[in-house]
Amino acid sequence: MTSPFENPALWTSVATGYDTHARRITGDYSARALELAKIAKGQRVLDVACGPGTLVGMALDRGAEVTAVDFAPGMVERCQTNFPEANALVADGQNLPFEDEFDAAFSCFGLIFFPDRAAGFRSLLRSLVPGGAAVVTCWSPIDEDPLRTRLSEIFYAAFPSVERAAPPPDALNSDSGLRTEMEAAGFANVEVVTHEAPVHFGHRELWDLMAESFPPITAMRSALPEVEWHAAAQRGRAWIAKHHDDAPLSAVGYLGLGRKG
Repeated sequence: MTSPFENPALWTSVATGYDTHARRITGDYSARALELAKIAKGQRVLDVACGPGTLVGMALDRGAEVTAVDFAPGMVERCQTNFPEANALVADGQNLPFEDEFDAAFSCFGLIFFPDRAAGFRSLLRSLVPGGAAVVTCWSPIDEDPLRTRLSEIFYAAFPSVERAAPPPDALNSDSGLRTEMEAAGFANVEVVTHEAPVHFGHRELWDLMAESFPPITAMRSALPEVEWHAAAQRGRAWIAKHHDDAPLSAVGYLGLGRKG
């Protein structure tokens, strides 16, 4: 079965919500990624699975020349609207139309969802000039991440008939796994750092984050009668009101930095 994360139409459907809510989580990682790669004025930067342009805007602020790609047309449109100075286009991150073109390349929580991650890593490497840097991010295991643990609890409260699922056995969710996959693709001098991004969502915002930003929830909503969706939303919001104390929660993940030899 195809994962909702592999469906460009679903990502297009959440482009506005992702721009509003999820970038508050990914923004801290984008800033850290640019620091690790030491992005400076005039450098040519590629952002793969760019979404609404969270990293794109930060790279432009540093004076970089940015090309942004995503497989979801709605995300590309949103990115181009947000940052008209960027060159945004629809492209498959597993087969990028670039070779030896960029000083640095990034994929913040995008490449991790590719059906063929190895192809994604190789394509990212191929796009770089010799000596160019790439930074790829992935999440930690969910039970080590307070924010995603909280979101999981809300999801199962909203949809109690859904069986709790273990992460896929091939999920990329560890520092060692990120290092291994980057090295297997041919990246040199790979370093992996752990990062925690504290984020704050109020009661209403926390449900909106889930309902408006995550493709699996969007897929479920489209398959449910409206009355059932409203009942699920009420259960989710009730759980939040009872258990969420509005304290900041950390989003925990890893950033892998490698270079093209």
